Amino acid sequence: MPNKIAGFTLNNSPKNINSEFYIAQPDGVKESLGGKIFMLIQSDAKKSDLIELADFLVSALDKYYYNDEKILLREKLDNLKVENIFEAMLSKLNLELSNFLKNNKNKVDLNTLSLSIGVAYNNEIYFSQLGNNKAFVIYKKEDNYETLKLTADDEDENSENNTKVQLDKFFSNVISGEIPAGSFFVISNETLSEYISSETFKDIITNLPPLGAAEQIKNKLKEINARVPFSGIIIKNTYGQTESDAYIKSEMEASLNLKQTEEKTAKILSTAGLVNKDKLKEHYKKVKKFLKPKIKAKNVHLAKNNDRSIEENKNIEEKGNKDKFKANKQKILLKDKIIMKKKPGIIAFIKKIPLLLPSLNKNSFPTVKKANKSSKILNFKRREKMIISGIAVLIVVLVTSILISNHQKKLEEERLAYQEEINNIEKNQNQIESYLLYGNEKSALELLKKTENSINNLPKEKEERLKNFQEFKKVLEKQYQDLRHVVEMDAEKLLDLPNNEVASNISLVDNNLYLPAKNVDNLYQINTDSNNINTIEFGYDSENLKYPALDNFNNLYYSYDNNKVLQILLPEQEVNTFDLEISNENAEITALEGYGTRFYVLDNNNSQVYRYNNNTSNLSFDTNWVNNPSELNNPVDIEIDVSIYFLEKDGDILKFSSGEKESFSTDIVDPKINDASKLFFTDNFVYIIENDMNRVIQYQFTDSSNEALNFKNQYYFNNIDNISDIIVNNNDLAYILQGSEVYTVDLSSLE
Repeated sequence: MPNKIAGFTLNNSPKNINSEFYIAQPDGVKESLGGKIFMLIQSDAKKSDLIELADFLVSALDKYYYNDEKILLREKLDNLKVENIFEAMLSKLNLELSNFLKNNKNKVDLNTLSLSIGVAYNNEIYFSQLGNNKAFVIYKKEDNYETLKLTADDEDENSENNTKVQLDKFFSNVISGEIPAGSFFVISNETLSEYISSETFKDIITNLPPLGAAEQIKNKLKEINARVPFSGIIIKNTYGQTESDAYIKSEMEASLNLKQTEEKTAKILSTAGLVNKDKLKEHYKKVKKFLKPKIKAKNVHLAKNNDRSIEENKNIEEKGNKDKFKANKQKILLKDKIIMKKKPGIIAFIKKIPLLLPSLNKNSFPTVKKANKSSKILNFKRREKMIISGIAVLIVVLVTSILISNHQKKLEEERLAYQEEINNIEKNQNQIESYLLYGNEKSALELLKKTENSINNLPKEKEERLKNFQEFKKVLEKQYQDLRHVVEMDAEKLLDLPNNEVASNISLVDNNLYLPAKNVDNLYQINTDSNNINTIEFGYDSENLKYPALDNFNNLYYSYDNNKVLQILLPEQEVNTFDLEISNENAEITALEGYGTRFYVLDNNNSQVYRYNNNTSNLSFDTNWVNNPSELNNPVDIEIDVSIYFLEKDGDILKFSSGEKESFSTDIVDPKINDASKLFFTDNFVYIIENDMNRVIQYQFTDSSNEALNFKNQYYFNNIDNISDIIVNNNDLAYILQGSEVYTVDLSSLE
């Protein structure tokens, strides 16, 4: 392989800024004929969108380059060049990429996209790019390496490069050329050169193979407290070099370079304040050599014959020599006790310092023995005292350095653990986005709960960390909202009732809304097309008119005084009242519903439905419809569509046919429904309203068998505080009552 290639990415950004690189791995034949394709891409798009685009580009590169029949023809046609095949591939890629972005509605902003695509063939480089990626060559000139920029800096670029990127014109130019053997071609994103100096970058690349250089650069960048992405691709040209030229140096030079690289790497990666063991050993050897006792020459005593006899001189000399020997021996032993003591004397002396310090601090010596010891210490020579003081200072410095080093090491470990946790949270949130994008809500929910625990356990004592915590919480809440299918909206005000009268409920018949007023005995009729208001007067307390329902002829009914029904014949607007025959004295009516020629009344207290024959002129009792009321648990409303569907207070929906319960299931909603109050069907959806009216929950039948409901959305109204009632027509246009005001919102437009 004539070229050695390696790439790296390091995504430290908390924003949606991500980088990816790709280096092709073709078989030996295709590589010898067409070289190696490489790609570097960066954008502020979502991780899932960028990966989708990168996967498409990798597939297209393989399709239009390595699978092009021209690659195999190069072996037979000398005039067919790699450059021509590369340019033809870019032309096809322009069209394919444009169609891909149009058809798939990819959310990658082209003005923030940096994309470089190239091919390395022998000692030739061909590449094209859009955006702000940087490319340069590092080559050897005499004994030094120099850098040649292949792309201009931002301030040198002309206005043409800064114009908006257009579809079908992504790769408008190709840069090509040869690089010398042993040189390096590097392409990186624009932030890399801002955080690592060119000399350091050049030194790492030229002293290590591409793969090792990529790892070294990543290790160095991890030490930088910068929340930006880094990425690059390194290519070393070994074309035309022998194995010895490319990789073998003289033993001395290789050893020296390896040692220098090792020292530089250790220095780059070392923690601030850490004690260097090698340097400490060197200082120790110097001190030991300095403290090693010097061998003194023996003193020679010459006898004076004219003073004493030879015998006397001899005796005196022998006696004097004995005294001197004794004195010298004591002195050497004393020195041995302080310093030497057969090499480990320093350690032994350090151990004895606590025993010697009390003697140095005392002003009086009560015993002769203590006085002798103290006097020996106090009589140390100045040099020996300086040595003792120096050792004490050295111990203090050493202990302090170790404490500082341990503290800094602890802080660094805590910082790295925090950074690792931050990276894991960012990775999880990107994965959650991917799950939500492809509809894998179960996995998204599991990962959301795990990520929420990690975010809650993040330290928040510093301003920057508190800011990170708040940003993660914001993203987490948005992802929970997406998972819960929450739709927030503003409703449009339709009109106000006359004299600001307050209505109790709202119903819809044909194109007219009907609203019974609370304080006057009126029923307001509002035409939804013209918004004209008509007043229907009758002598009944309209505040007590509840649970509006329609029969098969679109006549309007209201429950009245719990055991009566008020009928309004439409369009004549004739008003009648009917007494209901109810078998249970403690009945509590909470819903009415007409179906065909029958009329159904829900008794909440007894979990029963009473069926009546509706002759328009009266309601005659027929039967208790539910065969086993114990199968119902606090039903609050009903809806009829061949079968009767019961809404219970906890939001559960039960299906009954011919009085018997049938199999039926409803998706779980998060947060759970606690106080459901109303159920109604449209042609497209099923809706549940909670009693406090904070939300409207939308479902859809899974299929025509009507055996299950799938959860679709839950709607919240931002500009309405106290909703009285809601009705939705068959076109999913909702009418919302708030006191004396009527609002409208099109739910179908929010799909």
